Formats: sequence, structure tokens, C-alpha cells
Amino acid sequence: MTRSRPSGCWPMPRERLLLEAALLDDEAARGAWEQWRSTDNLDDLDAGAQRLLPLLYRRLVALEVNDPTLSKLKGVYRRSWYRNQRLFHRVGTALADLHTAGIQTMVLKGAALSILHYRDRGARPMEDADVLVPIERAADAMAVLRDSGWSPESLRPERLIGVRHAEALEDDEGLSIDLHWTALSQPSGDEALWTASVPAHVGGTATRALGAADQLLHVCLHGAAWETTARASPQAVSHVRWVADAVTVLRSEPDLDWDRCLEQARSRRLTVALAGMLGYLRDGFAPSIPAALIEALEATPTSRLERAAQRAAMRSPSLPRTLMIERDRYLRLREVGGGGPGGGRAPKSFPAYVRDHRDFERYGDLAAHWLRRLGEWRSRRVVARRAR
Repeated sequence: MTRSRPSGCWPMPRERLLLEAALLDDEAARGAWEQWRSTDNLDDLDAGAQRLLPLLYRRLVALEVNDPTLSKLKGVYRRSWYRNQRLFHRVGTALADLHTAGIQTMVLKGAALSILHYRDRGARPMEDADVLVPIERAADAMAVLRDSGWSPESLRPERLIGVRHAEALEDDEGLSIDLHWTALSQPSGDEALWTASVPAHVGGTATRALGAADQLLHVCLHGAAWETTARASPQAVSHVRWVADAVTVLRSEPDLDWDRCLEQARSRRLTVALAGMLGYLRDGFAPSIPAALIEALEATPTSRLERAAQRAAMRSPSLPRTLMIERDRYLRLREVGGGGPGGGRAPKSFPAYVRDHRDFERYGDLAAHWLRRLGEWRSRRVVARRAR
């Protein structure tokens, strides 16, 4: 089957070998590890590949591999386990505080994956915990978390509810929560996700998590983009971990509802991204994914903007990429009427959206910001050309 996919941040060959070592059957996994070890070492891994090491450690132990790197990998796994335990405990308290205020919660991404699918508190590292609340209670949730010792990253986070999908908060121990009022950065209603959610427990507190089909969709769509390692010192990395997350969901849920995946991708107009991600998985890691599903996704009519925005998302950060992605999100936001109940209205113009999304009061501040970004982008291009 000939398949067109988004170009961009697929795992590099060395990252793919690590994924194969962590995910494939015994002999294939052992062979991938030996091939990787013959040319690479742990000290040279970037931030994206380092996230695979705890899972890799568990796999190599299961394969009874005798390798001097195991002691180092064990330390990485134990550090991940310890940080996750601290985060689960702290977030469990935050969830309880939200529930006391009558606010529903759902855990997304790492917390849900670790508890319901990996079923191992150390195998899936987490930089933060993602918590979804109904959009009409987002401002209330921020107030509750502030009172519980969590400080928002933005100066005026409540005014961002109509133009963003989440806000980062941190406590005095350096632990982080990403408070979401929409599950995805592409705005759309989340009622269907809440309806199909399943029970979960974090730090002893009962909450909800995405159902398996929605979890797979969320993992793939979150992985279909580059990210940065830190806001203060941005360095582009690929979401290679999404492959491990998706395969783990598939293995933990053999009777996954594929019709729901198709339905949700179509209703959210995200079939371009999902077709590419599932195609990659099926070719190398999960042959159980129905070929008919990918064909149906690819056959779904799509807009030029959706295709262009997805191509941009898969590229490393640049000014044109950012503007294309934000244009797509702005138009989607206009369609759903802004942040919804209690979330404010969508800005009347794209420049106003960008200004508010970037948390600026004045257009002059926004212009200065983009001039700095343009200068950084040009500098990176100069450095890249000189390195060739």
C-alpha cells in the first residue's frame, strides 16, 4: 500500500533501534540492542531518546541481557520511579483539592499511561502531570491550585483560557502540573472524551482517564509534532516516546475500538496526522492496526490548511512553522466560539489571537517578541549552514 505521510520528526535510525530493543519480540529486540551498542553509547543520546531508557532497562532485564550499561540504566529507571512517585503523591493531593471544590478531573498523557497501560511506575518518565478539567471550571481550578501552593507560569493565566488549551503550574519543590481545559491543542469540544472516560487512581485519589481508543488518538496526535526541551532554553526534540506509548496502549487493550478512533479523528479534523502515525506504527511495531482504518483516514476529505498545519507541526521550530500552526488553531477556535462557557470568546482577528496567546498586553510587545524570534531563527539557520 502506498501511503503519504507527514514529513519531519520521525525517529532517527539510532532512536528506532532503541525503540525496537524496548518493544519488539525477544530475538528482534536483542538484535536491535546489539546493533545499537556497536555504534552508540548512552552519553550521546538527546533528550527525546533519553526518555526511552527506563523502558529499555526493563526490557533488557527481561531478556537477561548481560551488559555493563545495565547498572547505569538501572539508575535511570530508579530515578524515574522516584520522581514519578513524588509527582503522583503531590498531584493526588491537588486532585483531591479540586474535587472538594466540585471540579471534575481527568489525568492525561504520562500519568494515565503509567497507571493504566504501562502498569509500572518507573518505566514511563514524566516531566509533569497533565490534568484536564471542564472548561467552564478552568478559572476556578486555577484558583484552587494557587491556594494549594501551585504557581502559574503566566502572569495572567485566567485570560488565556479562551486562547490556549493549558497552563503550566509549579510548586515550591519544582514539581509541575499542566492544567488543561481542552484535551488537545487543536480546539474542539471534549464532551465525548468525558463520556467515554474510565476510572483511574493517582496518589490514592480517584479521577478519570481517557478510554483506550481516545488514549491512542491522544498519544498519536501529541507525538505528531516537535517540542522543545525547555521554555527558557529551547532545543527541538522529537517525540520518539510516542511510539512506545502507542504500542503499550495497543498491547494493554487488544480489543481497542477502531471505529471510535476513526470517528474521533474525523470529528476533530485530525485524520492527516493520525493516518501518518498509525501507518508508521503498523509498518514496524504494530501490524495489528487495521490497514482498512488507515485507508479510511487517508480517504477522508481534508482542507489545505489542515494538511499545511500538520506539515508545519512535524518540522523543527521556526517562525513560519509557528505562524502556520497558530493560524490553524485560531480558525478552529473561531469555529467553536472561543473557550466556551466561562472561557471567553475567540479574538476577533488573528493578530489579536497571537497577542493574547503569547500573553502580551500590547501589539508593540508582540512585535518586539517576534523580532527577537526572527533573529534567533536566522542565527540558527546560519549556524546550521556553517555546520554542513
